[in-house]
Amino acid sequence: MSSEKTITVEDIKRQFDVCLDLLKILNGYSAKLTELAKAICRSINLTEDLRIILTLKRFYEYEIEEIPLKSEIDKAVKTIVSMRRDVEGLYNPKKKTIILPILDPPRDICTTLAHELTHHCQFVCHTNSCRDICEYWLSPEEADEIRLQIPYDLRPYEIEAYGKDKSLCSKISEFKEFKEFVDTMVEAFNKVGEWIVHFKMACGSH
Repeated sequence: MSSEKTITVEDIKRQFDVCLDLLKILNGYSAKLTELAKAICRSINLTEDLRIILTLKRFYEYEIEEIPLKSEIDKAVKTIVSMRRDVEGLYNPKKKTIILPILDPPRDICTTLAHELTHHCQFVCHTNSCRDICEYWLSPEEADEIRLQIPYDLRPYEIEAYGKDKSLCSKISEFKEFKEFVDTMVEAFNKVGEWIVHFKMACGSH
Protein backbone atom coordinates (compact mmCIF):
# COMPACT_ATOMS: atom_id res chain seq x y z
CA MET A 1 0.00 0.00 0.00
CA SER A 2 1.44 3.37 -1.01
CA SER A 3 2.45 5.70 1.81
CA GLU A 4 2.42 8.74 -0.45
CA LYS A 5 0.13 11.51 0.68
CA THR A 6 -2.84 12.15 -1.58
CA ILE A 7 -2.82 15.70 -2.94
CA THR A 8 -6.26 17.23 -2.76
CA VAL A 9 -7.75 20.17 -4.61
CA GLU A 10 -7.53 22.11 -1.34
CA ASP A 11 -3.80 21.33 -1.12
CA ILE A 12 -3.22 22.66 -4.63
CA LYS A 13 -5.27 25.77 -3.93
CA ARG A 14 -3.35 26.43 -0.71
CA GLN A 15 0.03 26.03 -2.44
CA PHE A 16 -1.17 28.19 -5.34
CA ASP A 17 -2.17 31.00 -2.96
CA VAL A 18 1.14 30.80 -1.12
CA CYS A 19 3.05 31.07 -4.41
CA LEU A 20 0.99 34.12 -5.36
CA ASP A 21 2.05 35.60 -2.04
CA LEU A 22 5.68 35.05 -3.06
CA LEU A 23 5.17 36.99 -6.27
CA LYS A 24 3.57 39.82 -4.30
CA ILE A 25 6.58 39.90 -1.99
CA LEU A 26 9.09 39.91 -4.85
CA ASN A 27 7.17 42.49 -6.87
CA GLY A 28 6.66 44.72 -3.85
CA TYR A 29 10.34 44.81 -2.96
CA SER A 30 11.31 45.09 -6.64
CA ALA A 31 9.20 48.26 -6.84
CA LYS A 32 10.88 49.71 -3.74
CA LEU A 33 14.35 48.91 -5.08
CA THR A 34 13.44 50.39 -8.46
CA GLU A 35 12.61 53.76 -6.88
CA LEU A 36 15.87 53.73 -4.92
CA ALA A 37 17.86 52.76 -8.03
CA LYS A 38 16.24 55.62 -9.94
CA ALA A 39 17.28 58.03 -7.18
CA ILE A 40 20.85 56.71 -7.42
CA CYS A 41 20.75 57.22 -11.19
CA ARG A 42 19.67 60.84 -10.73
CA SER A 43 22.58 61.40 -8.35
CA ILE A 44 25.11 60.23 -10.94
CA ASN A 45 23.46 62.01 -13.88
CA LEU A 46 22.25 58.78 -15.46
CA THR A 47 18.83 58.26 -17.01
CA GLU A 48 16.40 56.76 -14.52
CA ASP A 49 14.53 54.74 -17.13
CA LEU A 50 15.34 51.58 -15.21
CA ARG A 51 13.66 48.74 -13.35
CA ILE A 52 14.87 46.29 -10.70
CA ILE A 53 13.52 42.73 -10.59
CA LEU A 54 14.25 40.40 -7.68
CA THR A 55 14.51 36.68 -8.31
CA LEU A 56 14.93 33.56 -6.17
CA LYS A 57 17.26 32.14 -8.81
CA ARG A 58 20.92 32.35 -7.88
CA PHE A 59 23.36 33.02 -10.70
CA TYR A 60 26.46 34.91 -11.75
CA GLU A 61 26.35 37.18 -14.76
CA TYR A 62 28.97 35.20 -16.67
CA GLU A 63 26.93 32.00 -16.32
CA ILE A 64 24.09 33.58 -18.28
CA GLU A 65 26.19 35.56 -20.73
CA GLU A 66 29.09 33.23 -21.46
CA ILE A 67 29.32 31.32 -24.72
CA PRO A 68 30.55 27.74 -24.10
CA LEU A 69 34.24 27.52 -24.93
CA LYS A 70 34.62 25.04 -27.76
CA SER A 71 37.56 26.06 -29.94
CA GLU A 72 41.22 25.96 -29.01
CA ILE A 73 41.36 29.73 -29.55
CA ASP A 74 38.62 30.26 -26.99
CA LYS A 75 40.46 28.07 -24.50
CA ALA A 76 43.69 29.95 -25.09
CA VAL A 77 41.93 33.28 -24.54
CA LYS A 78 40.46 32.04 -21.27
CA THR A 79 43.90 31.14 -19.93
CA ILE A 80 45.20 34.65 -20.70
CA VAL A 81 42.22 36.91 -19.97
CA SER A 82 39.71 36.17 -17.24
CA MET A 83 37.17 38.40 -15.52
CA ARG A 84 36.56 38.41 -11.76
CA ARG A 85 33.28 36.55 -12.32
CA ASP A 86 31.79 37.72 -9.02
CA VAL A 87 28.87 39.79 -10.32
CA GLU A 88 25.58 38.30 -9.09
CA GLY A 89 23.14 40.13 -11.31
CA LEU A 90 22.17 40.71 -14.92
CA TYR A 91 21.21 43.68 -17.07
CA ASN A 92 18.60 43.26 -19.82
CA PRO A 93 19.20 46.15 -22.26
CA LYS A 94 15.99 45.58 -24.21
CA LYS A 95 13.85 45.91 -21.09
CA LYS A 96 16.25 48.27 -19.24
CA THR A 97 16.04 45.94 -16.28
CA ILE A 98 18.52 44.82 -13.64
CA ILE A 99 17.81 41.33 -12.31
CA LEU A 100 19.14 40.67 -8.81
CA PRO A 101 19.08 37.37 -6.90
CA ILE A 102 17.95 37.39 -3.27
CA LEU A 103 20.90 35.90 -1.41
CA ASP A 104 21.93 35.45 2.20
CA PRO A 105 23.52 38.80 3.15
CA PRO A 106 26.05 40.18 3.42
CA ARG A 107 27.39 40.10 -0.12
CA ASP A 108 28.91 42.65 -2.45
CA ILE A 109 25.67 44.13 -3.74
CA CYS A 110 27.47 47.46 -4.22
CA THR A 111 29.85 46.17 -6.90
CA THR A 112 27.06 44.19 -8.57
CA LEU A 113 24.74 47.20 -8.72
CA ALA A 114 27.57 49.43 -9.97
CA HIS A 115 28.46 46.86 -12.63
CA GLU A 116 24.89 46.66 -13.91
CA LEU A 117 24.47 50.46 -13.77
CA THR A 118 27.56 50.70 -15.97
CA HIS A 119 25.82 48.44 -18.47
CA HIS A 120 22.71 50.62 -18.17
CA CYS A 121 24.86 53.62 -19.04
CA GLN A 122 26.39 51.85 -22.04
CA PHE A 123 22.98 51.14 -23.54
CA VAL A 124 20.96 54.24 -22.69
CA CYS A 125 23.20 57.26 -22.16
CA HIS A 126 25.27 57.91 -25.31
CA THR A 127 26.09 61.53 -24.34
CA ASN A 128 29.14 63.22 -22.85
CA SER A 129 27.20 63.88 -19.65
CA CYS A 130 27.88 60.35 -18.39
CA ARG A 131 31.36 59.69 -19.76
CA ASP A 132 32.67 59.37 -16.21
CA ILE A 133 30.49 56.26 -15.87
CA CYS A 134 30.87 54.73 -19.33
CA GLU A 135 32.55 55.54 -22.63
CA TYR A 136 31.59 52.46 -24.62
CA TRP A 137 28.12 52.84 -26.10
CA LEU A 138 26.12 50.27 -28.02
CA SER A 139 22.61 49.11 -28.83
CA PRO A 140 20.94 45.88 -27.64
CA GLU A 141 21.18 44.57 -31.21
CA GLU A 142 24.92 45.21 -31.33
CA ALA A 143 25.31 43.41 -28.01
CA ASP A 144 23.43 40.41 -29.42
CA GLU A 145 25.91 40.21 -32.29
CA ILE A 146 28.94 40.61 -30.04
CA ARG A 147 27.58 37.84 -27.81
CA LEU A 148 27.60 35.52 -30.81
CA GLN A 149 31.03 36.60 -32.00
CA ILE A 150 33.38 36.58 -29.01
CA PRO A 151 33.64 35.09 -25.50
CA TYR A 152 32.47 36.88 -22.37
CA ASP A 153 35.98 37.86 -21.30
CA LEU A 154 36.67 39.72 -24.56
CA ARG A 155 33.46 41.71 -24.89
CA PRO A 156 34.25 45.44 -24.76
CA TYR A 157 31.23 46.33 -22.66
CA GLU A 158 32.16 43.70 -20.06
CA ILE A 159 35.79 44.82 -19.96
CA GLU A 160 34.66 48.38 -19.27
CA ALA A 161 32.04 47.35 -16.69
CA TYR A 162 34.52 45.22 -14.73
CA GLY A 163 37.10 47.97 -15.00
CA LYS A 164 34.82 50.67 -13.61
CA ASP A 165 32.39 48.97 -11.24
CA LYS A 166 34.63 49.22 -8.16
CA SER A 167 35.13 52.99 -8.53
CA LEU A 168 31.42 53.53 -9.21
CA CYS A 169 30.64 51.42 -6.16
CA SER A 170 32.80 53.72 -4.04
CA LYS A 171 30.77 56.66 -5.30
CA ILE A 172 27.25 55.28 -4.89
CA SER A 173 28.01 53.68 -1.52
CA GLU A 174 28.03 57.19 -0.02
CA PHE A 175 24.43 57.88 -1.05
CA LYS A 176 21.69 57.44 1.54
CA GLU A 177 19.58 55.81 -1.18
CA PHE A 178 22.19 53.06 -1.54
CA LYS A 179 22.14 52.38 2.19
CA GLU A 180 18.35 52.13 1.93
CA PHE A 181 18.83 49.84 -1.07
CA VAL A 182 20.95 47.45 1.00
CA ASP A 183 18.51 47.56 3.92
CA THR A 184 15.65 46.79 1.53
CA MET A 185 17.55 43.82 0.07
CA VAL A 186 18.09 42.44 3.59
CA GLU A 187 14.44 43.01 4.44
CA ALA A 188 13.40 41.21 1.25
CA PHE A 189 15.66 38.26 2.11
CA ASN A 190 14.13 37.98 5.58
CA LYS A 191 10.60 38.25 4.21
CA VAL A 192 11.28 35.47 1.71
CA GLY A 193 12.62 33.39 4.61
CA GLU A 194 9.28 33.81 6.36
CA TRP A 195 7.52 32.84 3.14
CA ILE A 196 9.54 29.63 2.91
CA VAL A 197 8.27 28.61 6.35
CA HIS A 198 4.69 29.21 5.23
CA PHE A 199 5.32 27.32 2.00
CA LYS A 200 6.59 24.28 3.89
CA MET A 201 3.50 24.36 6.07
CA ALA A 202 1.28 24.62 2.98
CA CYS A 203 3.04 21.59 1.52
CA GLY A 204 2.60 19.64 4.73
CA SER A 205 6.30 19.67 5.62
CA HIS A 206 7.14 20.32 9.28
